[in-house]
Amino acid sequence: MRYQIVCHTLDEKDNIDKLGIIPEGGNKNQANEILEKEEVNRRIRIGHTFFFTNVNGQSIEVISVESDHVRTKPDGIRHNNLLELRSCRIG
Repeated sequence: MRYQIVCHTLDEKDNIDKLGIIPEGGNKNQANEILEKEEVNRRIRIGHTFFFTNVNGQSIEVISVESDHVRTKPDGIRHNNLLELRSCRIG
């Protein structure tokens, strides 16, 4: 499966702890699922793909980093575009 990451939540240290996703081509205004970053990492390792759309409209792949972190591949704009996402509304 291929998913777009559309929002995030931060922990008390302002690190990303959860990511909101939609199936590719879904409604970008609301996440279908909100996953712990470790779950996104696990899904990447079993073959799912995740991407982020940057300010220029480019799809940037999300990659696994270590055992519990994810980030976008460098795109010349930001080192990790996921920090630029809006906050997910939970509840």
